[in-house]
Amino acid sequence: MFIRMPLALAAAAACTLLAGCSSPAPQATAGRNSPYGQEGIHVSGTATVRAEPDLAIVTLGCSTRAQRAAAAKSSNDRAMAAVLRAIQAHGVAHKDVQTVVYGLERDYESSGPKGFQVDNMVQVNVRDVPRALDIVSAATDAGANQIESVRFEVENLHELRSKAREKAIQAAREKAEQLAHDAGVRLGKVVAIQDGAVPSAAPGYGQTRNSNYESKAPTTQNDETPDDRIASGMVSVEVQEEVTFAIE
Repeated sequence: MFIRMPLALAAAAACTLLAGCSSPAPQATAGRNSPYGQEGIHVSGTATVRAEPDLAIVTLGCSTRAQRAAAAKSSNDRAMAAVLRAIQAHGVAHKDVQTVVYGLERDYESSGPKGFQVDNMVQVNVRDVPRALDIVSAATDAGANQIESVRFEVENLHELRSKAREKAIQAAREKAEQLAHDAGVRLGKVVAIQDGAVPSAAPGYGQTRNSNYESKAPTTQNDETPDDRIASGMVSVEVQEEVTFAIE
């Protein structure tokens, strides 16, 4: 049997259906139909923790060329041996120096092959951060002609993440308490936590690149300090936590 519905009643029914299909706000929800699989009040909290870097990572090395491969390698070996001695003379431990690039290839010009090229790059972990550029100067004075980068990090990054996570959960709780107060309900215990990934830039990254650095003789020491030559900045860690609280 076909039943004709008055136009006004049909419009009201359509509005009711549309209202029932609307999605709750993603940042804070309450009730049994939480999109996160738990009933209650769902909130997100974000926190950022900053710290001064305690590790400078320097990547540098030598590039040598010669007509024959053996000669290019021999020249590079001598140059890198001098560079490593200079680095270690400035207090860098053997365990803090690691080869990251070693390669031999044909050296070409527009007219064709012109001998061979050997590249040898090492990564140096400088734990006395203000001395990072002193290490670079010593290496270049000893013969290094490749300075790839200088970047700054915090060695115990997990401690920063733990502090940021604690602050993020506290921020989520404060938001939930405010929502519960505004809704006239009582906030219960935590029933679900989801650790959210927050993409961020590489911490404290400052790059200094010169693919053809000319070694210079040591200059007279002046009043210039390491902080005047390079800025280590701060390392930042951001954490986001999704938390669901029960309603009592």
